[in-house]
Amino acid sequence: MYTVDIFKSAGSQINPNTASIIIGIVQVVFVFSSMMLVDRIGRKSILLASDIIMAISLAALGFYFYLKEQHHEIISQLGWVPLACLISYIVAYSGGAGPIPWIFLAELIPPHVKGF
Repeated sequence: MYTVDIFKSAGSQINPNTASIIIGIVQVVFVFSSMMLVDRIGRKSILLASDIIMAISLAALGFYFYLKEQHHEIISQLGWVPLACLISYIVAYSGGAGPIPWIFLAELIPPHVKGF
């Protein structure tokens, strides 16, 4: 949603619009793949792994912006970091934290309440 703004403020060498398109494609691919993996691997393990990967991705992106503000000379070599962090975040979110709560919600409500 804010990927263009994130990439503009990151100062990455990658075109912000191109990076947003890449992230959108990755999100679509992993939403469909998560539908197939949820019942095979288990909801709890996927949700836990998803949360851990999302936390690591956002911490790494935050550290990148910290380095950008404090140590300008290091950042010139790390232009790929924002794209990698956001892709790993989107993969983790689309694979677990995004769809699994909706599955839980559908299973918690009894059918007679839903109107079936």
